[in-house]
Amino acid sequence: MNKRCKRNSRFTSPQSGFSLIEVMIATALLGTMGGILVSMLWLTFDGQNAVRDTRNRLHAARVALNTMSRELSMAFLSTHVDEEERRQTFFDGDSEQIDFTSLAHRRLVQDIKESDAVEIGYKLGKDRRYPNQSVLIRRQKTPIDDSPGKGGMEDVLAVGVHKMKFEYWDANDEDWDSDWSVDFEDIVDSKHNAAPTTMGDDENVERKTMLPYRIRISLVVED
Repeated sequence: MNKRCKRNSRFTSPQSGFSLIEVMIATALLGTMGGILVSMLWLTFDGQNAVRDTRNRLHAARVALNTMSRELSMAFLSTHVDEEERRQTFFDGDSEQIDFTSLAHRRLVQDIKESDAVEIGYKLGKDRRYPNQSVLIRRQKTPIDDSPGKGGMEDVLAVGVHKMKFEYWDANDEDWDSDWSVDFEDIVDSKHNAAPTTMGDDENVERKTMLPYRIRISLVVED
């Protein structure tokens, strides 16, 4: 009888497991590690979104600069007055805003009765679609009329532009100026003296009847 009891005891293993304290510690460690992992993932996603938004803003700013450069290079002045409607060409720019007539109009509808002449303006402003950001606004009016600098349609050209600066090269003084204005009446008055000059550097032609030789545009984009 004693031998049988001893033989059975060989196959009997003592009970083993985790105590309540050990389980609580392991759960706390897993929760802490999980929280750290989730925080790192959120930071990674936020960083990716920030980089993507910055890249999109910079791309929009480059596109805006190319558009402004193309349209400004096609700015023009004319003394021609339509017999039916008085259409005035002009150029009016300061360090923060610019309005001018250009030959950069693109006809989007086939056989529509529109010319290449268009009035264009650029400025910084606000848009309800982007309440917390400043935007670069492009104004377009066609056909041009006798109310320069007024009317037309406005569209957002770039978002997140914190600052915009224009500078105008005066070829006579060989220096950059912060403003440049050519009024239509001054052009007409000078018609018999000298024709309006586009991008000229003739010192005999008055500044008020010619376009600036060069225009420098600076954009500061928000991070």
